[in-house]
Amino acid sequence: MRNKKIPCFVLIYSESNLIKNALNNLVQNKDLDIYVIENKSLQSSENQLFCLDLLHRQLITNYILFDENISNNAFEVMIKRYKERIKVAEYVLVTDGDLTVQDANWLSEEVEILNKHPEVFVCGVKLSLQNLPLKAFPESKSWVPEPTNTHEAYTEQLSGIHLTLWRSKEFIALFEWMQSHGKPFLDGVIHQYCAERGMKWAVTRQAEAVHLTWDIYADLEHPYVKAKLSKPLHKVFNHNNYCAYTVYRVENGKMESSRHGTLSIFNSIKRFVCALRGRLQAAK
Repeated sequence: MRNKKIPCFVLIYSESNLIKNALNNLVQNKDLDIYVIENKSLQSSENQLFCLDLLHRQLITNYILFDENISNNAFEVMIKRYKERIKVAEYVLVTDGDLTVQDANWLSEEVEILNKHPEVFVCGVKLSLQNLPLKAFPESKSWVPEPTNTHEAYTEQLSGIHLTLWRSKEFIALFEWMQSHGKPFLDGVIHQYCAERGMKWAVTRQAEAVHLTWDIYADLEHPYVKAKLSKPLHKVFNHNNYCAYTVYRVENGKMESSRHGTLSIFNSIKRFVCALRGRLQAAK
């Protein structure tokens, strides 16, 4: 039996004020079943208080706090954990937690696109370019790929994990392919998967999202920006790091939590073996 609410997995890290704005915006949509996933940071104590309040008010379903910052691998762990929940929904939403949208119909627009256009693999929300940090990062004009085609209902354009909506069946197929091939949950990997299957990556034409982290990037002295610039992006996102986590939820009006380990060594070895197998097959 299908669950009418759309499971929504939102990943947050560090910047409390930004995260509060993004989550307050997201919880306004009552069609979402929201799972907030947090990577540990120096601001986790403040973020945790805020998220537990949202949970207590039943504005989100679960709050998950990882013991370390494992970047997008947190998505992988949670998708694996909640795979059965995703399977009973028609759609699933996956997003970074630093976006706001003023158009209240953004989700309806995405659903309409996927509903009427089977050629579309995934639909994100178009990004506003008004706050691109061009002064601090002149190259930021290339951060958003150019559209490749414009249709009446949607624009063909690659995006990051920006309020991306998927058909659950296709999303699970993607995830299982990633697991069997040792691939990380990264937008570049998913772009390739989509292209190889001859499907389209779409963004909305009407709704527009503000990327709040770009405001932080405007300040080169900001601690978050300094930390991001201190190591190559591929080392930030493409790695085999995993860790334990705590799941918070409300049961019968009472706040409960449970600890969960993750087999980090097993996951790392599995990803390495799968990647090696893929390279050997490609070399044949």
